[in-house]
Amino acid sequence: MTPIQKINQLISKSYTIKVSSYTTVYEDDYIEGEATNASNSWSGDSKIINSTEDTLEADIRDGVLDYLENELYVSDKYLTDSLRTYADEDYFYYSKFVDADNDKPSESQVDEWKNGGETLYVQNISITVSVNGVNLPMDILIDIFKEHISVDSL
Repeated sequence: MTPIQKINQLISKSYTIKVSSYTTVYEDDYIEGEATNASNSWSGDSKIINSTEDTLEADIRDGVLDYLENELYVSDKYLTDSLRTYADEDYFYYSKFVDADNDKPSESQVDEWKNGGETLYVQNISITVSVNGVNLPMDILIDIFKEHISVDSL
């Protein structure tokens, strides 16, 4: 048996799932709208999950939901909306309205922003899910999540 055959035998039915994100932040003006130049951007920490054929689908689902909640601090509602919007891509994406600390702005901050006294931002986040280094297209993620979140209309 060649070394490649031995390696393939070792990794057969073994999967590495990676969930990662990239965030770009744009200043948002109440009258002018979102700026064209980013004021900040970064790659989020990645979540790595080792899986087997028997648990791959559940591990992807649980890994993505955990990443959204614990890394990006959002609910699966954003996943539902994003899957609907980006069904032809190999990533999903959503936007959040945030203050300078990347937190949801308070009502008073929004009021000040409308009057030109506060700077607020749009935080755009793209999320990819890969298995063994290959980004999963949204049609596969839609199939994985159909039974677990409201994506019936996809």
